[in-house]
Amino acid sequence: MEKIKIVIATNNVNKVREIENILTNERFDFFTLKEIGFYKDIIEDGNSYIENAMIKANEAHNFIKDCWIIADDSGLEIPYLNYEPGIHSARYADDHDEKKNIQKLLENLHDVEDRDRRGRFVCVIACIVDDNTCLTAEGEVWGIITKDMRGEEGFGYDPVMYYSPMNKTFGEMTFNEKNAISHRANALKELKNKINSYLEGKKWI
Repeated sequence: MEKIKIVIATNNVNKVREIENILTNERFDFFTLKEIGFYKDIIEDGNSYIENAMIKANEAHNFIKDCWIIADDSGLEIPYLNYEPGIHSARYADDHDEKKNIQKLLENLHDVEDRDRRGRFVCVIACIVDDNTCLTAEGEVWGIITKDMRGEEGFGYDPVMYYSPMNKTFGEMTFNEKNAISHRANALKELKNKINSYLEGKKWI
């Protein structure tokens, strides 16, 4: 059976774990950027999630041509804050300092009622198959921003995103609970369907 090599274009070990968990297939061999010798800092200066995902995917694709590339961009959007932090979620207060980002968010929502603390996690994924084929998918999940951090699991804004059907923040969920309902999980499930359709069309499965 011909193996398909897939490079996950991120240095975030949590994202790698989530992506591999949902897309795992006996046909796929997954690799990280470090495993293919890619150490360049990618500047995500796009104006949308899909632009940033494509920037990362194209950088990796230009580096190594004989692999599929999967890249995502994700963020938290709060309508009350004019959809901030949005595509700037990872560097909302400080470059990739998660605690500072959460602190700024909570300060900006100080004394705001629950009805205005609603927000959504959104994830957009790009999967470059070859020079002519790119599959894309999007997922979201809505919740309410808590007034303090709860839980030590997950990453990013997980400790302050309360998901009422489970009566937990994402930071209180187990890995499997989060992977059942998260924005990235929803996007990956859509992508998985598109990959299966693509492979069926190529008669690879």
